[in-house]
Amino acid sequence: MRAVVVDDLGNIGRLDLLITRGCHLERGRKIAPQLKSMHSAGMVALRHFLVNNAAARRYPLHVARADRSVVAHAVAMLHRSRENVGGGFNSAMWMPRKSRQIIFRNVLRAVYWRASNIPAYREATGKLCELHLKARESEAAWQDYGDFLNAGGEDVPPTAWLELCRLAEVRKDYERAVSDYEKLANAHALAREALLARISAARICLKRLSRPHDALRFYEEASASAISHLDLQQNIESGVRETRNALSQNKALSADAASGK
Repeated sequence: MRAVVVDDLGNIGRLDLLITRGCHLERGRKIAPQLKSMHSAGMVALRHFLVNNAAARRYPLHVARADRSVVAHAVAMLHRSRENVGGGFNSAMWMPRKSRQIIFRNVLRAVYWRASNIPAYREATGKLCELHLKARESEAAWQDYGDFLNAGGEDVPPTAWLELCRLAEVRKDYERAVSDYEKLANAHALAREALLARISAARICLKRLSRPHDALRFYEEASASAISHLDLQQNIESGVRETRNALSQNKALSADAASGK
């Protein structure tokens, strides 16, 4: 039986013949041919054959292999690494992400709304508003505050309420800011936030709304507050003087206008 030659002129030229199957050498009584170590030579003598890609640590004819080596296109990796060696992939700056509490409160609020449980919905909305404030998500907190009021909510923790009042001021909704500052001061009269709310309301009335009478009232209420405010006393007194000067100027302008008539 003759060996099969692949249709390759290079193989014919080099006398590279294929061993078709395990019994190919039996007819030539070469059940276990004598093996020789590999050596460099200009050409291989006749009646010798070479084995490409022989298996390691075993007889080279036991396993036939392809002439081309197999290269992996991908390497299997564990889903999680054992060590944190990805320092080069750390972001250059901190990026906030939504906390699990915010996601949980959003889902919980939706459940209460579908169940028409308005008290529970109102409470969850208030908590969600506080979480958004802590996460510095102002627009989301402001939207939550509106939903809280529309659901019949009235009282908000003083710290969160003060932040919401300041948001209204940042949005240049000064009337809304003064109204909320006053509500906060009345609802939490013994909290320090109530004192800060009165001072802020007085400042807006004087500087933004041209309402010196209301400004003087807020300043005087802050000055008479039982809450310790030694660190704010100078600010309050300065505001009182400025407000009284504004009232005096308005009175003088009114007198000039009356005399001109």
